[in-house]
Amino acid sequence: VAILSKIRADEVKTEFPNNPIADQARFIECSFLSPIGYIKVISLYVPNGGDVGSDKYDIKLKFYDCFTDYLVAHKSFDEKKFICSDFNVAPFEIDVYEPKALENLTCFTYEERKKLRTILNSGFADNYRIIHPSKQEFSWWDYRAGAFEQNKGMRIDSIISSTNAVSHLVDCVIDYEARTKDKPSDHAPVIASYE
Repeated sequence: VAILSKIRADEVKTEFPNNPIADQARFIECSFLSPIGYIKVISLYVPNGGDVGSDKYDIKLKFYDCFTDYLVAHKSFDEKKFICSDFNVAPFEIDVYEPKALENLTCFTYEERKKLRTILNSGFADNYRIIHPSKQEFSWWDYRAGAFEQNKGMRIDSIISSTNAVSHLVDCVIDYEARTKDKPSDHAPVIASYE
């Protein structure tokens, strides 16, 4: 994870309390005074989780619990918060190519979606869904079996913001073209603009 900024950060954190996988450097948070006020930006990678019911899956759920506790404990109405993440969870049926076939698979189980929605329901908004409430678009496609060519993907990458930042949101897009390049990532970038 990384954060690049033209504004010097007032504070940088590279861990949050009780992170069960802190040794894997999956969290960074920077605080800034920006043109839209005081903001905190978090870049986060949530572990994939492996097979449902595995130790890795259980750690993923625990990671979500600890991260949510951190967000709730540090909630402030005086600042705007942005979380840019590979959440490794597609939040809604519209965010996967075949909901019924995927409902018991990692990244789309009920338990995982519940964890992500707990964050959203604690004062955050999915910036992509605000701009595109009914558009089906994906940010990740498996490298195998021509998933990208068949558009068999999932929207597991998101930028979410505290609700007090939504009035500054101008656009949020998935850069599909980046996935068409030579030797691309299996993820496409999500880009949000604010003013």
